[in-house]
Amino acid sequence: MAGIEMIHIPYRGAGPALNDLLPGRVDVMFNNIGAVLPLIRAGKLRALAVTTAKRTSAAPELPPIAESGVSRRSSGKRTPIRSALSPIL
Repeated sequence: MAGIEMIHIPYRGAGPALNDLLPGRVDVMFNNIGAVLPLIRAGKLRALAVTTAKRTSAAPELPPIAESGVSRRSSGKRTPIRSALSPIL
C-alpha cells in the first residue's frame, strides 16, 4: 500500500513499548491516542496521524492516515507515534 517496511516487535503492553520508544530504541509504534496524548502535548512524542476515518476531537491537528492517500484498514483509535528524538521520515 504505502511501500513502508516495518518489523513487528511484540511487547507485553504499551508501557514497555513506550519505554523503548521514548529514548529512540524503536522508531515508531501505534497506540491509543488517550494513552499518549500527554506525552505528545509535552513534546516527548511526535504523533504522525490517527487511524480513525476522520480527525479526532482529542487531537484535531492530527490528520487521519486516509488523508495521505493510504486506505484505512483499522477501525480503532490508534495513533502512529514516534520519539521526539527521531526525525520524521
